[in-house]
Amino acid sequence: MFTNTEKSLIDKKYFKIVRETEGFIEVISKNTKHCWIIQKRLNKGKRKIYLYHKHCEKAEYYHQHNRTFTVRQAIDEIKGYDGYVLRYVD
Repeated sequence: MFTNTEKSLIDKKYFKIVRETEGFIEVISKNTKHCWIIQKRLNKGKRKIYLYHKHCEKAEYYHQHNRTFTVRQAIDEIKGYDGYVLRYVD
């Protein structure tokens, strides 16, 4: 379901790709080590990209973080969250 253009937005210098399926891509931010799932749904709503988050690989569950219109917006959301987290790390 992800287009090649959408997949190319996931910068491999910034993210480690953990798993890729037809419906979602699981990544880890190399900056914060936070884990993310970018899920693309084929639903009637406008916000088809669901973003799930957990703070580390060992955490058992993901929680829904946000919904966006595009994969680019989801990646911008992740990078913005990373910036927020990194501001408060000693």
